[in-house]
Amino acid sequence: MTVLAADTWGVPGPVFLRWYLVAAVVLVVGTVVYRFRALAGTPVTDHGALGPQQVAYLNGGDQLAVWTSLGGLRRAGAVGAHPDRRLAPGG
Repeated sequence: MTVLAADTWGVPGPVFLRWYLVAAVVLVVGTVVYRFRALAGTPVTDHGALGPQQVAYLNGGDQLAVWTSLGGLRRAGAVGAHPDRRLAPGG
């Protein structure tokens, strides 16, 4: 009968096999946990809805955003208009 099991690096076969399997299980579990955490991504935080100027910029560019900002300032009373349609400070 041929004996296939031998001492591996001076460690008896059953002890080597036991520690080899433990190391393999630890590596597999560690890899699964690492991949799960890596593929989960970063949590998305809610920064609220877009403001009117941001929506105007996305919809029509910088000129529409400026007009929207002026409309908001006029509504807040920060700017007004002369009868000849020029901007005036205050309401």
